[in-house]
Amino acid sequence: MFLKRKKIYPQNNVEGKKTIDEKKWQIALENSNVGLWDYDVTNGKVFYSKESKAILGYKDHELTNSVMEWNKRVHPEDLETYFNDFNTHINGSLENYRNEHRILCRDGNYKWVLDKGKVVESDFNGKPTRIIGTHTDITYRKKKEEQSERYLELITNQNQRLHNFTHIVSHNLKTHIGNFKKYFRIS
Repeated sequence: MFLKRKKIYPQNNVEGKKTIDEKKWQIALENSNVGLWDYDVTNGKVFYSKESKAILGYKDHELTNSVMEWNKRVHPEDLETYFNDFNTHINGSLENYRNEHRILCRDGNYKWVLDKGKVVESDFNGKPTRIIGTHTDITYRKKKEEQSERYLELITNQNQRLHNFTHIVSHNLKTHIGNFKKYFRIS
């Protein structure tokens, strides 16, 4: 006698599907250490995921949903390009927003963050009403880039010194060879 196995299907209603999709995104974000931000332009509020807050060293409940929570922490030397890149995207000149900037963390140190986003909703006039994006801690990569630049500078400097040394040696050898030729012709 064979028993029929009952097939279990996911809920067919929209609410059940939405919950499953939300869980997938939440797990993906948690496992990738990528923060999410969702900017409601109309109300001037931003949702920062706990991962975004964790990048700064804060717990989920310790930061408000204010645009200023992030903006006031951007390194002063990076503010101009940060705002220019964001405004260029909002004005429609760039399809995607992308900026690398330093951000002040709870411990007083700065981390490098890759900030990406895209307008996902606009009003009838084409003015953005909602922008969603991500924060990724790229401090390790930036430190490696700085280290590589220092190594390249060191190697370039040493190469230049070696080039100068070979030029001096070559000049000195030519001088000595010229002296030898004079000496042996005279004798």
